Amino acid sequence: MKTSEIDFSGITLRSLRAMLPGTEGLQPPSEIWFRENPDQILCFDYCGDGLITVYSNGFYTYTEDDGEHITILRVDGFKRLRYDFVDNTAGIVEESDYIDSPYLVALYINGKTQWDINASKRSMYRHGYYLENNSKDWGSEAMVPSAEDEYIARETRREERFMLSESIAKLTKRQRQIVKLYFDDGMKQEAIAKLLGVRQQSVMDVLSAAIKNLRNNFRGIACNIPLIFGE
Repeated sequence: MKTSEIDFSGITLRSLRAMLPGTEGLQPPSEIWFRENPDQILCFDYCGDGLITVYSNGFYTYTEDDGEHITILRVDGFKRLRYDFVDNTAGIVEESDYIDSPYLVALYINGKTQWDINASKRSMYRHGYYLENNSKDWGSEAMVPSAEDEYIARETRREERFMLSESIAKLTKRQRQIVKLYFDDGMKQEAIAKLLGVRQQSVMDVLSAAIKNLRNNFRGIACNIPLIFGE
């Protein structure tokens, strides 16, 4: 039977997953791919506030703003659902409780949860980030980093490194030299002192002055300098 002949209105999540390829370990296509490949749409429908569109590659999208932004998720990428109640409490629903229920409700709850997270991030970062949801990025009891979280983290580190390089350029030549040896090359202060032929106290003084200058120039992120140099 062709997929165009299937009545998806009553199909369960278990049955839908059985129709689609697994996506575990696969990098989700870009947002542009979903916009440019309508021929890959398996089914779509509205539920609650959003539009759910399932693609033949095993991913689906959720949107609430007529497609200006979309959230990219895996049909097989969640093992539990988080449901947010109107009183700001939340409940976790295990897969066994919804796997044989109509697929649309499960995809909606999963998509809505991630959409709200995305909307908050878009408001914070003023960028249209898009994300795959693995259903474990809701809290300490059930969360791991999502694709968007990792992307934002990479972009944040990239911006921090750029800001850091500008701040380092404002240091003296000796300060730059010791900062590089200490943070970038991982040398101990004693080893730096021997290398430069100076007292260890001199290295400590120069390093302290350099870090103080970086704190003043680096918008308060100098506490992350060791991590940034380690990237």
